[in-house]
Amino acid sequence: MHEMKPRQKTGGFTLIEILIAMVVLSIGILGVTALQLVSKRNNVDAAQQAVAASLALEMVERMRANSSSDALAAYVTNAPVEIRANPPAPEPDCGTAGGVCDPLELAVYDLAVWERSLAGADEKLGGDNTGGLLNPTACVDGPAGGSGTYTVSIAWRGGAALPEDDGVECGADAVDAGGQALYGDSGEYRRTISIPAFIAIR
Repeated sequence: MHEMKPRQKTGGFTLIEILIAMVVLSIGILGVTALQLVSKRNNVDAAQQAVAASLALEMVERMRANSSSDALAAYVTNAPVEIRANPPAPEPDCGTAGGVCDPLELAVYDLAVWERSLAGADEKLGGDNTGGLLNPTACVDGPAGGSGTYTVSIAWRGGAALPEDDGVECGADAVDAGGQALYGDSGEYRRTISIPAFIAIR
């Protein structure tokens, strides 16, 4: 008569262990995906800030190069200017006019070129603007014609809600075509850069 040997337990994972492992793996994948999204958004915000700083400095230098009394007065916007998506080409085109433009015409040209750069109108892909800033608003403040400190400010829409920037007024009350706040109900998506510069009349 043969003795009955006790049945050995088989090794391996139970269904519950497999499910727990899948849940842990899923949470890890979601965490990595969320981290990538945050990183991408921060990279976009950093790139937008770099563009805004470059365009603000560009306008300051344009004003310094064309600093007659009438021209400086023409640069001052007196109010925030919402940038159009497809601004018209500047007329006359002082960039190719061979010095024909007078200081006032050059100021109008500079503002038109600046608007197109802010909107990214000269960089297109499939008919859509790919450069510039998201929902930009531009402001130029100063003594309007005399030597003094002129301030070039730019506002645009950021990717995440942050405390409102009370230090810069440019774009604080901007609305879209439908009357909706351009940068969130309390300005939580408004990003700004402001560059003051002393400019003397030549």
